[in-house]
Amino acid sequence: MARYLHIPATIFVPKNIDRATQDKITGEGARALVVDGDYDAAIEAAAREAEACNGLLVMDTSWPGYEEIPRWVVEGYSTMLTEVDRQ
Repeated sequence: MARYLHIPATIFVPKNIDRATQDKITGEGARALVVDGDYDAAIEAAAREAEACNGLLVMDTSWPGYEEIPRWVVEGYSTMLTEVDRQ
């Protein structure tokens, strides 16, 4: 989506993610930033970076004080699954 809106996007990924997945991310126009750690470390790094640069954090993981955007993401998942069921 960021590519279509002409805005930069960085996707934080854990170090154990395979190269093919990284290539899919970069193929969509985003930057894949590999974090030295697991999925939780990638989430923490993304949150820190968004705070530091006043960026927009978009993910489906929530915590106290960060619930609205994850709710929208999950609603989007629901919409996609409903559309798949109809096909």
